[in-house]
Amino acid sequence: MMLDRPSFDSQTLLDIEDDTRLGRIHMSKNDGVNPLFGKIDTIHVFGGRSVSMIDSATMTRAYETGSDLESNQIAQYSSTFNGDCSSLNLSPTGESDMRSDDMGPEPTGLAIGTVDGVAVLVTGGRNGVLSVFSMRGVAALYESNYRDGATNEFWSGLYDKNTVGDAVITDIG
Repeated sequence: MMLDRPSFDSQTLLDIEDDTRLGRIHMSKNDGVNPLFGKIDTIHVFGGRSVSMIDSATMTRAYETGSDLESNQIAQYSSTFNGDCSSLNLSPTGESDMRSDDMGPEPTGLAIGTVDGVAVLVTGGRNGVLSVFSMRGVAALYESNYRDGATNEFWSGLYDKNTVGDAVITDIG
């Protein structure tokens, strides 16, 4: 990737070159290109790491969960954090952090409902974690995470024993 190096501070450049920081993240090679120099001066990354709520009257973003999904999931499920749930020959713990450079928790399922008169938002993602938020006007308050399934053997064994849980959530309903 051809970066317009003067467009970035030195720490950002170091982070991009370090695989333990941003070096593994997938960045667009087409977006953010300065047409005058043909180099990237604005970094665009792929992946859904949050959920945005849009005000339907103004079509503006009213709220975004930001880093809530990742920060709360790593705090509660660090051994399976950002797991990929895809290789039959690895365990959920063996796949920990494999999605961090791709799309993180990748929220792909969403449901809105009411519990005891309080509106709630539930998201589910590829990593098999459900995150629950209570709705407060145009904002959401993180409440909890839930991950079902065992983590102590290969996915193939978990599927055979029907103890896989909710891997790769794509729909909630």
